[in-house]
Amino acid sequence: MTKKKEGENMKQDERLKDIPANSYFHDVLQRFCAHKPAMVSAFVLTLEIILVIALPYILHLDPYTSDYEVMFGSAPSALHWLGTDDIGRDIFARFIYGGRVSLSVGIISAVISMAVGVPLGLLAGYYRGIAETLIMRCADVFMSFPAMVLILVLVSVLGPSVATVTIVIGVLGWPKFARLIYGNVLSAREQDYVEAARAIGTKDGTILTKYILPNTFAPVLISFTFRAAQAIIAFWEWGSRRPRHPGETSSMMPSPSACFPRDRGSGFRPAWPC
Repeated sequence: MTKKKEGENMKQDERLKDIPANSYFHDVLQRFCAHKPAMVSAFVLTLEIILVIALPYILHLDPYTSDYEVMFGSAPSALHWLGTDDIGRDIFARFIYGGRVSLSVGIISAVISMAVGVPLGLLAGYYRGIAETLIMRCADVFMSFPAMVLILVLVSVLGPSVATVTIVIGVLGWPKFARLIYGNVLSAREQDYVEAARAIGTKDGTILTKYILPNTFAPVLISFTFRAAQAIIAFWEWGSRRPRHPGETSSMMPSPSACFPRDRGSGFRPAWPC
């Protein structure tokens, strides 16, 4: 009987060896694909990115040229799907081109914030001591100032451009990622699997990247999506406080003078709904 059991156990071990071990990211991808709302959201986001990149080439959209053959501020039509603005430019084309800039600013600035904040949060939560004090107090200092005021000041010093604003928004957003990953690392560093890795002599870098980071990274992905949206809103706010540029969505926001004309008896109606 014992020989038969040993033979069965050996066969089971051989079968287990033939089954490939799934990685952490493979498991995450499987769960993501099984989650229907997440797949719908990913489809909408992917479709939006494809549209803002490919649609201008397919429809030959031009957001800068005025169409003098139609009335300025005209209603939507077959030629201009969303109508034209107050100087005859196609509103739909300007929305598509503005979406390029807005999405680029949101995603790139969120990546910068995450790339700066996650390593600092890992170091502060794992090593504690002086590293924790310096990193967390710097994060408190960054978070104590209004973000929009800092953006306006730094952009005025460094020069107004989309690249400058993207970098500034990204750098100013690192404290949220650092504090989030810091709190998760504090609890993860005391887990049994981390203690076992230390006991067998695993290096700190391997423990951080292989054991702690995968088990604390899920909230960071959620925060990344919110940070990208906040960066787009901050970019719009900055765009509404500076001279308008025709290739950005913020330049399409109506000005107060367009909504409230000085001469009330002139019968003037703004092209934009205010």
